[in-house]
Amino acid sequence: MRYVTLGALACVLMPPAMAAVPGRAAAEIAKPLKMALDLGSYRGYWRIDGVNGSEMTHDECFTQRVCRETIKSLPAGDYALVLSSQPQSAQVRFKLTPGALIVTSGAGLASADGLTLRLKGLRQVVFDTNGYRGAWSLDLWKGAEATGFFKRDGGEQTVELFPDTTYTINIGPMAAERFQIGRDDRIILIDDMGLARVVPDAANHIEFQTIDVAVYPMPLPDTAQWLIEGLAPPDGQAAFAGPRIMRLVQGAKYRVSEPAAGSEASSAVGATGKACNMIPQVLKLDRSTVHVLPIAASCAPQ
Repeated sequence: MRYVTLGALACVLMPPAMAAVPGRAAAEIAKPLKMALDLGSYRGYWRIDGVNGSEMTHDECFTQRVCRETIKSLPAGDYALVLSSQPQSAQVRFKLTPGALIVTSGAGLASADGLTLRLKGLRQVVFDTNGYRGAWSLDLWKGAEATGFFKRDGGEQTVELFPDTTYTINIGPMAAERFQIGRDDRIILIDDMGLARVVPDAANHIEFQTIDVAVYPMPLPDTAQWLIEGLAPPDGQAAFAGPRIMRLVQGAKYRVSEPAAGSEASSAVGATGKACNMIPQVLKLDRSTVHVLPIAASCAPQ
């Protein structure tokens, strides 16, 4: 005769639904959660990294009308919201759980509301290009130039950014200046490359430091054509013929080249110098020689 213990009988009589509970709970925890990121008035670059520093997701807006709120699906866990490429910048660290999102550091930049992370604490920064019509942008904001987010009209533009976060102004393809928004919303230039200055009577106002430059190619018009990389209309035409006065940014480098004719164009780099210290330069190209002369009167120290 075979005896069945009470313990074995209990296992046999346990309902199948109850036996599946642990596995089902684990599956529910592993299932990606739909969190929302409320950008408010921020229109810049952001990405979400995992605990090991790997990128989980990212997005870019560059518009004043869309991208206020974006929905992302992520597994439960710990994450960091990254707003700049500089490692010393403040970040928002948060924990995502099935029931709530919890901000663990960076509460001055974002707050949690259920499964929504809401950005806050933005500061207005005014960029005055001071007559410069070339390409400029902030670091990591890829594609912003193509959409026209960063204006090239030679005037002012207001962009909302975060305090205690390091940003880089990229001016053309070969010049950069890092800055932060510090206490009392005052701009702090980190590298002091001479590309920009903080306007004394407006702490949140960055002005490009410019210089007028005469570009004089030899031989003369109709036979010598040249262009400068990174300029925009009306100065960034397909090519220039003959002399031209252009407003460039101090402390920067510019690549001057000839229009390509079925092969790679020859080019040379000219520098505008820092603090009005630009010197005349002679740039040798395949078909012409370009003389670059600073107009000192346009570059008076502030």
